[in-house]
Amino acid sequence: MDLVALCTLMGLSITAFIVPLLWFRALDNRRASQILAVFVLVVGVSLLQTLLLHSGLTLRHPWVSGLGQFLYFALGPLLYCYTKTLADRTFSLTPREAWHFLPVVISLLVYLPVYLQSSEIKRHAVELYFAPEGVGGVPQLVALPLSTKIYIAQFVALMLHLATYSVLTLRQLEKHRTRIELVFSNLERINLSWMRWLTWLVLAVSVMSLLYILIRLFFPSPVSPDLRVVPVLIMAVLVYYAGWMGIRQPQIYGTELESNDPSDEEVAATDKYHSTGLSAADAMEHWHRVQQFVEKEQPYLRSGLIIKQLADELSMSTAHLSQVINSYAQVTFFDYINRQRIEYSQQQLADPEAGKRKVLDIALSSGFSSQSAFYAQFKKHTGCTPSQYRNRLNDPL
Repeated sequence: MDLVALCTLMGLSITAFIVPLLWFRALDNRRASQILAVFVLVVGVSLLQTLLLHSGLTLRHPWVSGLGQFLYFALGPLLYCYTKTLADRTFSLTPREAWHFLPVVISLLVYLPVYLQSSEIKRHAVELYFAPEGVGGVPQLVALPLSTKIYIAQFVALMLHLATYSVLTLRQLEKHRTRIELVFSNLERINLSWMRWLTWLVLAVSVMSLLYILIRLFFPSPVSPDLRVVPVLIMAVLVYYAGWMGIRQPQIYGTELESNDPSDEEVAATDKYHSTGLSAADAMEHWHRVQQFVEKEQPYLRSGLIIKQLADELSMSTAHLSQVINSYAQVTFFDYINRQRIEYSQQQLADPEAGKRKVLDIALSSGFSSQSAFYAQFKKHTGCTPSQYRNRLNDPL
C-alpha cells in the first residue's frame, strides 16, 4: 500500500466521522446540513475509488473500476444548493431544481459502455493511469481504447462542470454578502466567508486537475507521479474543513434573532430602497430623525442590532430607513452602524481613564461581537489597528 492509499484512508476515516454528524444535526438548518453531508459523501466515494486503485484492488477486481464515477457530477450542484439553502430562505430543493443534477444521469448513460468492457480492457486503463509517461499526443490518444477515451472525456467535462458551479457559488456568496449588509450590523458566522474559501479551494482543485490531465495527454514527460498524493491530501482537508465548518454554521435567518428576524418582504424591501416612493423632503426629515436618535440613544452599542429593530424604534419602515441611510450616509446599514461603533471606540481609546482597559473590553462595549470583527472594522475605517491608534495618542511624535 503506497502513500496515496494511506492518505486516502485518512480522508475516508474523516468522511465516515463527518457525514453522520451533518446528516443527523438537530438544528433549524438541517436541510442545508444534509445537502453538505451528501457533498462530503460524494467526495468520500472519490477517495474510495482512489484507495481501490492504489491498493491494487482495481487491478485484481476490474469490475470495481469506475463505480460511482457518474456521482462526481453532483459535487458542483450540491455545493451551489448548499449555499443557496443557507443564504436564501425561499430556496428549496424541489423537482424544479432537479435539472442541476441532469449531468449526473447523462454521465451514467455515457459511462455505461465502460462498465460493459472486458476485464482486460479495464486493466489496461488502470495500467495507463500508473504509467510513468504520458499519452504523448493526438495520434496516441486516438489509438486508446474506447473505455479510456470515455474516462478522459468524462474527467475533462467534470472539471469544467465543477469550475462552472464554483463560479456560480462565488457569485451567490457575493450576492449574499451584499444582502446581509442591508439588514445586519454584525456579519460574523453569517457571512459564509468559510464557504468562499471552500469554493475557491474546489475551483483551484478543478483547474489544477484539468491542467494535469492535459499534460498527461499531450506531453511525453508528465509531472512526477508522486504528486498524485497532493489532490488526495487536498480532498482530505476539504472533507474536514467542510464538515467542521458546516457543523458550526448557525442558521442565518431566525435562530438568533427569533421574533426580531426581518420578514422576507422587509429584507426584499431593503434591497429595493430606491423604489419606496419616499419624497426628498420626507427623506431629509427621516434622516434628521435617524441622526438624532443614533446620537442620543446609541443603538449601535447593541451587538445584535438589525435594521428592523432600529426601524421599529424610529416608527418607520425598513425600506425607508434603508433608503435614507444609503442616500445620505452613502453606505449600507452594516457600514453605517459600524462606523458609529468605531467612532465610539476611538473615544474610549482616547479616554485617559480607560487607558488600562483591554482592547477586547472596548470592542464588546462598542457593540462588536468579537475582537477580530473589531480589528477588521477599525483597520477599515481608520487605516490602523486599535493598539497603533492608542500608541499614537500616547506618543504623538
